[in-house]
Amino acid sequence: MKLYLWDQAAVDFCKKFKSSDNTPSMILVTTVYPKRLGGTLALTSMTSSRVFLTTRSNQLKSISAGII
Repeated sequence: MKLYLWDQAAVDFCKKFKSSDNTPSMILVTTVYPKRLGGTLALTSMTSSRVFLTTRSNQLKSISAGII
């Protein structure tokens, strides 16, 4: 999967990713329909997409509770 991020979303993602002690797990929540470009799933940093890198996030806890 390729995830394209721009502007502040890219800066924030990079900071969180680099600050992790281990390779972080990531959950991407989006309401947009992902597209395949050349056989690769492509998503962009639109306002309807959210990327969570930590289980300490209230949003992630809320989503996880709804899924489980």
